[in-house]
Amino acid sequence: MVQDVLKQCTVEGMVVKLPAEQLSRDIYNDVKKHLELIGGKWKSGKTQGFVFQEDPTELLAAVANGEQRNLKKEFQFFPTPVLVAHEMVDMVPYIEEHFKILEPSAGDGALIKALINGASTMPSGLNIKVDCFELMELNRMKLSKIEGANLIGEDFLQCDLKDAYDIIIANPPFTKNQDIDHIRKMYEVCKPGGIIITLSSPSWMLGSQKKQKEFHQWLTSIGASITEIDAGAFKDSGTMISSLKIIIKKAAEISTGTIVMEEPAANIADNLPEPDEILKNLKSSQKKIHQHLGQLEKMICPGDMNFFKQMFGLIDGIDITMTIKRKNGKLTLSVLPQTAGTISPALITGTPEELDEGFFEALVVPLTEAKGLKVELENFEASIKNVKQGKRTQENTAGKNAAEKTDSKSAKKSAKKKVEKKVAKPEVKKLVPDLFAE
Repeated sequence: MVQDVLKQCTVEGMVVKLPAEQLSRDIYNDVKKHLELIGGKWKSGKTQGFVFQEDPTELLAAVANGEQRNLKKEFQFFPTPVLVAHEMVDMVPYIEEHFKILEPSAGDGALIKALINGASTMPSGLNIKVDCFELMELNRMKLSKIEGANLIGEDFLQCDLKDAYDIIIANPPFTKNQDIDHIRKMYEVCKPGGIIITLSSPSWMLGSQKKQKEFHQWLTSIGASITEIDAGAFKDSGTMISSLKIIIKKAAEISTGTIVMEEPAANIADNLPEPDEILKNLKSSQKKIHQHLGQLEKMICPGDMNFFKQMFGLIDGIDITMTIKRKNGKLTLSVLPQTAGTISPALITGTPEELDEGFFEALVVPLTEAKGLKVELENFEASIKNVKQGKRTQENTAGKNAAEKTDSKSAKKSAKKKVEKKVAKPEVKKLVPDLFAE
């Protein structure tokens, strides 16, 4: 009886009209169920018929001939609610126009529309394009009318893409672990460093199947983020099933030479260098290491350190105070003779190499630049002369009494005895003969 009524229905554009005869309530409900299962929705008022989004002629003929059709179950098509779609899109960290984006089970395009309408992370005026797959013919017709949706195939699981997309956003089918298969495939298709935002059934969290347990462990190992969605979120889509939101950030590949760390072990051996080449590289590296060690040894323990010998000859009769500071990769030396007067110090600035080469020349010769060193001597040379002259004048002063000379000599002898106790090596005496002079 239901098939007879369906055969009498007529199609006007996208609307299926019921026959004019009065139908019993039970028959009407059966007819309504069949039409809803193929995508129709009753609309009263002027329409008075079941409205379809695409031409329903073929589907109506199929159910009228006794075929049992349920598009939602056949294709596991439960449209992503608008609110959930926008929440998922807002989870994308950022979007740039050159990014490649995929919706692997696009349905009627809810997620694609959310992307095109804009996320909070999307710059205004961004022109994006979303590649997509869809099994259901009716939905493919809908997708063809969405600007920005690029339908590239029907069955996502059969594609041979790899490392192709920066962003993948999806609501895959749930039954018979199809969501597990889809998410694993998404990971293959996602570029290293890309992101996957997908829905899934919670069955794998509770199930005991090997496939479910392995999927659970895999998600944990790659650091996936998982949050629950209330069961009522998909009520308008025809199901009360609860679901999960999963975010996966695919790690970037780490490579060493020609060996990519994420390659299967069988392929790694093929990329290894030949043994002779490895040995050659090791010898070259060893030689470079020895060279660096030799340079470091010279820096720490130079073989010809004559700093104190030169300093000994330079400061005859003059004591010097020296301050060394390091700044901006250079050393600045402030050299000041010990005197009661106010004397401007000699400021010498240069790299360690420049100081090694020209330090003493800079002190002895009042040049404004010596071997790369910038020297500010000012009155330093004059200060040295004044100190020497003052010392000679002081020694010839008649007013200096014998008691002061005796005290000075005693203090000198006392200092000599203290130093002799502390100095263990005879060569140190040679470096400071004035201290032990009678």
